Amino acid sequence: MRILTIALLSFVLLACQSESETNKPNATEEKQAPTSTATPKKSDDHAGDDHSGHAHAQTDQPIFSELEVQDQCAQPTVIEFFAYQCPHCYKLEEHAKKWLANKADDVVFISVPTDLGRQEFTQFVAAHYVAERLGVLEQIKPLLFGVIHEGKQINNILEAFVEAGADKAEVEKAFQDVDYIKKRFDEGFELMKRYKVSSVPSVLVNYQYMTDVSKAGGYDKVFNVVDETLAKPTKCTDFSKP
Repeated sequence: MRILTIALLSFVLLACQSESETNKPNATEEKQAPTSTATPKKSDDHAGDDHSGHAHAQTDQPIFSELEVQDQCAQPTVIEFFAYQCPHCYKLEEHAKKWLANKADDVVFISVPTDLGRQEFTQFVAAHYVAERLGVLEQIKPLLFGVIHEGKQINNILEAFVEAGADKAEVEKAFQDVDYIKKRFDEGFELMKRYKVSSVPSVLVNYQYMTDVSKAGGYDKVFNVVDETLAKPTKCTDFSKP
């Protein structure tokens, strides 16, 4: 079981230039449909990137897979599985933003981050869940991506949250609530396990249809597939656990 150690006053996100360069997608990567392996696990084993054999051009493979529904949805639901250190998740983010700006009001969008079993990125996932809880995820998420992929720095995570519009006392309280953060980690882990998410970025629609960059045929096509599957019949509205 993952043990979270979160000390707010010493929680400083520093950009590592060498790591940023390593994680930036290069021209070759952008021409291939890329994923980072994301088999859910609670150990600290490192999961590497898998760039082999995935062409962006549309292939004969289906643009989405249909899964067994295991959760109920009261509204249309889109779930993105991603890792902050994943360059391909970073690349997809701009398309996610465009889609979010135009999505139907009744569609629920959920972000599920993973550290891919790497402790050095656990703090990013923790910050994500705190930002989500305080209603400032839209402002904080680009900052977290920016540390890794753009060489930016967050010298004081508390100040960053306050500048994003959160109350200082509430930020401190949220970061100190280790039980809540651990609960969110565990929920994300279980959801990935339940739907056998093996790579990121992946997008699950209505707990029934799964797509990714490879299946969709490119970064710019992922959310076209999301819209297509949102229009399909879904079993999640009638699902009830035994």
